[in-house]
Amino acid sequence: MNDKQIKAIIKSGGLLRKPVGDGLYIRIQTAGKASWEVRYTIHGKRKFYALGQYPQVSLADAKFEAQVNAAQTRVNNLTQSILAKAFRGELTADWRAANPELISGENSTQALLERIKAEREALALAAKLAKRKTAKKPTLISNHVSGDC
Repeated sequence: MNDKQIKAIIKSGGLLRKPVGDGLYIRIQTAGKASWEVRYTIHGKRKFYALGQYPQVSLADAKFEAQVNAAQTRVNNLTQSILAKAFRGELTADWRAANPELISGENSTQALLERIKAEREALALAAKLAKRKTAKKPTLISNHVSGDC
């Protein structure tokens, strides 16, 4: 689609939403006025967001924005895919098979959790003792009577 075709669609009148490509649409709601919209899907529901009015936002700018949106969607999908594989242990299976000594014994998850728990308990005990010391500080009361010195 080019500018000439867009102007022809606008002149033809009628309310419509026409696809341009890459999730980009030209929408005509009022005779003689058009705006750009980008389609996206979130949680399985199709939605649109407005980019701006034509011709203030050019066809090239609208196409660029649609391409950026498509790229962001692909990146988000890839990120979710990588996280899912990581949680299933698929990304580290070969490494774990090649380095069993690094994930067993003192390097095991259980050992690490026990060390963390012991450190937390030690810190809590130290904080409790420090609190007791500041609470039991003796206060000095002077029995000094002026003129006795």
